[in-house]
Amino acid sequence: MKIKQETNTKMLEVIRVAVETITNCDVVIRTRQKEYVQARSIFYKFARDNKQTLKAIGNFLQRDHATVMHSLKNFEHEFKYDPDFRARYNSVKDIVGNLDVKECEDATDTSSFWDI
Repeated sequence: MKIKQETNTKMLEVIRVAVETITNCDVVIRTRQKEYVQARSIFYKFARDNKQTLKAIGNFLQRDHATVMHSLKNFEHEFKYDPDFRARYNSVKDIVGNLDVKECEDATDTSSFWDI
């Protein structure tokens, strides 16, 4: 029997705020503009690295799990060949990598992770 994994919406919200702050793109907006697609890709990567399911990530951004999977599949190519994308990813990594999500009481209160 498969154990159901609980979605950590607080963590996903913190990642969303960090990605939106660095990229200046609302990751929930439905558009195919490159900067928005790349911002969502960064969000997906961090969410997946934090053990969230494809379905949970997709539901959080009102997308299908296959959309998340497709974006993650293209992530490595973008990271390898687009220096701007790589720089934005590393900027988000600097914020989210040092963040202890369990200590964040309110994910929308970003003051706690700008002190890093």
